[in-house]
Amino acid sequence: MMRPVPIILEVLVLCLLVSIGAAHAQYLPPPNAAQSPIIIEPQHIAVNSSFDADSLGNRSAYVDGTFAPFGIYESGVRFRLTGDASWYRFLASEDPRIFATGHSLEGGLLAGYGVSLPRFRITGLVGPAFGQTVNPGVTTDRWGAKAVIEMYARPTDWTMASGSVSYSTIANELQVQTKAGIKIFEDVYFGPEAKFTWRELLP
Repeated sequence: MMRPVPIILEVLVLCLLVSIGAAHAQYLPPPNAAQSPIIIEPQHIAVNSSFDADSLGNRSAYVDGTFAPFGIYESGVRFRLTGDASWYRFLASEDPRIFATGHSLEGGLLAGYGVSLPRFRITGLVGPAFGQTVNPGVTTDRWGAKAVIEMYARPTDWTMASGSVSYSTIANELQVQTKAGIKIFEDVYFGPEAKFTWRELLP
C-alpha cells in the first residue's frame, strides 16, 4: 500500500512552482536546466526546470530555485532549493523475465559557491535532502545528502558547452549530463545532449 507523499515535499514543489510563475528575464543556465531559464529581478534569484523522457518508459522532472546574495552573474555563495521526481522501469526477475515500475520524489536544500567569469561558470553545492521511493509493494522514506557540481561555458559568441555531476545518498543515485550547442538566436542553442543515470533500487 502506498503512503501519501510527505507534506514537506508537497510544500517544496508548490513553492518552486509559485516562484516560476513570478519570474522573468534571463541568465546563463546550468546544465541540468531548461535552455531558457528565468530569473527574478534584480538578478539574485534564478528558477530552472527540465523534463526528460525516453522510449523505455523512464521519465524525470526537475525544478530548482537558486539565491545568490551577490548576484547571479557574480562569484559568491549560492543557496538552492531543489525538487525532482522520476518514474522508471527495472528488471524484477530474470526467469521469467519480468519488468517492474517504480517512482521517487526528492527535495533538498543546498548551499555552495559559484565562480563566475565572463565566458565560464562553475558551481558546487551540497546539503541535506529527503526522498520517498516507491517500488512494487514497498515505500521507503529516507533522509540523506545531495551534492552537485555544474559548469557552463561560452567559448565563442555562437557556441556553448555545459556539464553537471550530481549524487544523492537517498537512493545512491549518480547522474552525469553534458550538452553542447550552436546559437540559433538570442539565448536559444541547438546541439547534442548526453545523460547517464544510475541508481540503486531500495530496499
